[in-house]
Amino acid sequence: GQVFGTQPVVEILDQTGQPLTTATNAVTVAITSGQGTLSGTATVQAVGGVATFSGLSISGTGTFTLSFVSTSLTAVTSGGFEVAAGVPTSLVIVQQPAGAVAGQPFTTQPIVQILDQTGNLIRRVTATVTATSSTGVLSGMRNISLTNLPGEFAFSDLSLGSTGSYVLTFSSGDLPPINSDTLVVASASVATTLQVTLSQPSVVGNVVQTASAVVRDQFGQIMDAPVVWSMTDPLVARVDTSGVIQALGAGSTQVVAQSSGLQAQAPLSVSFGASQFAITYEFLVPTSVDIQNAFLWAAGRWSQAIVGDLPSARATNLDVSECTGVEGKRFNGTIDDILIYVQVDSIDGVGGVLGSAGPCFIRNNSGSPVIGIVRLDRDDLENLAGFGLLNDVILHEIGHVLGLGTLWNVVDPATIGTSPECRAQDPVHPGPGSRWVFPLLVPDYAGRTVPLENCGGEGTRNGHWRESVLRRELMTGFLNTSGNPLSPLTLGAILDLDVGYAVDLSQHDSMPWTVSPPPGRETIIHIHERMLPPPPIRILDSDGSVLPRPD
Repeated sequence: GQVFGTQPVVEILDQTGQPLTTATNAVTVAITSGQGTLSGTATVQAVGGVATFSGLSISGTGTFTLSFVSTSLTAVTSGGFEVAAGVPTSLVIVQQPAGAVAGQPFTTQPIVQILDQTGNLIRRVTATVTATSSTGVLSGMRNISLTNLPGEFAFSDLSLGSTGSYVLTFSSGDLPPINSDTLVVASASVATTLQVTLSQPSVVGNVVQTASAVVRDQFGQIMDAPVVWSMTDPLVARVDTSGVIQALGAGSTQVVAQSSGLQAQAPLSVSFGASQFAITYEFLVPTSVDIQNAFLWAAGRWSQAIVGDLPSARATNLDVSECTGVEGKRFNGTIDDILIYVQVDSIDGVGGVLGSAGPCFIRNNSGSPVIGIVRLDRDDLENLAGFGLLNDVILHEIGHVLGLGTLWNVVDPATIGTSPECRAQDPVHPGPGSRWVFPLLVPDYAGRTVPLENCGGEGTRNGHWRESVLRRELMTGFLNTSGNPLSPLTLGAILDLDVGYAVDLSQHDSMPWTVSPPPGRETIIHIHERMLPPPPIRILDSDGSVLPRPD
């Protein structure tokens, strides 16, 4: 802001570079580079070919260059020169403190500058600026010192411990102190509202969506607070720790969020259309009407719970001899949704091997079973019919063809020994649907979930729920004369297969699902099954071709 100690002088030259002493052109000066304002007489008349400036000054500080122009003459630019700040004269608050909550650093921290007498920032300063408060306890780094640096002092962690209105004072040496605007310190943030939002409050099928929970404090600001999720009816939908929801069964529930002592909920309605799932049978040998009717009943029962249509499969001259055990057996046609070959014949008599069941072909695009086989001992079926268990055992075997125990995942599978004693291993099923439902069946279970069978032979272990825990449930390896209900646990496991089934968990059988009558009031029959013989499950492509299984 002060007049240059040395003012610029510009000489006008002719085309040979010699002084043109007769020139009287007007010459104008302007700032070419640098931040500031040029003051003084910017245009002077040349005398004897020389333009002499006087009274020029620049309000800013830093490095500058000046340009000098005159009509019809080539302009010239000065070399760079430094404009230094004057003497430190005052303090200024360029950023006021704001966003004060008791005991927490201000969200907007103050910034103070030291200026010279013309209001320019001192570019090189050695000083300390101190922040104080006449009332209240000011915490944080209250003194900022700079050495030979630009005179801007940015505070970073100041806070006040009590609510109220405060004024901060900033001082530095002999400079006049400066006060901040009044700063209102609010009480610490307290969660006051919780809002739950669903993008789809009404869904059809096993739709997955993520719920949103927003916690706000008394100032309306969003708080970063943990949320615990739950459902008022866990058979309608499940929710994980991140708020991801999967619809499970027809009905209505409330999605519940809890956070910071607050609770909020949002309604969710789940429905399913009419079932489109179809099971078709082909009986390979003459089979009694009673047994055929039991298979038809089982197909209808599974179609009540599995409701979604699967892509139709078409095949021409498909070799199913290894699946059926019938030499030269071929399939031609379209399958909607699954074809199950049934062979009821003599195996080894009552009390021996009941049979085996599972998928032979699965779809390439989803892994869902498309062709399966059920082999059963006629004598065992007639014996079970005498106990009223014919429908139950066939429903159980169809479950294996659909993938239960044959396609599901097993963690820590129990080894298979030569004798049927129970093993010390603890195989479990890790599916999220079955894990979600399991506590409804066995709320006081202390072990890992969901426990799979570790007793019995090779056709029982790992492929059934554990009888000692789940008892009457349909998919244990044992039948109970008091009933073998299809529970939501098994329906959740069907959904866990993740092969494209649309499953309605509301179609479970009535409770109790696991509790057996006192000893002596029922008969428990071991379902002796065996693993399907080679070859392994094949993959059927959409064009009907058989693809090689990956290694």
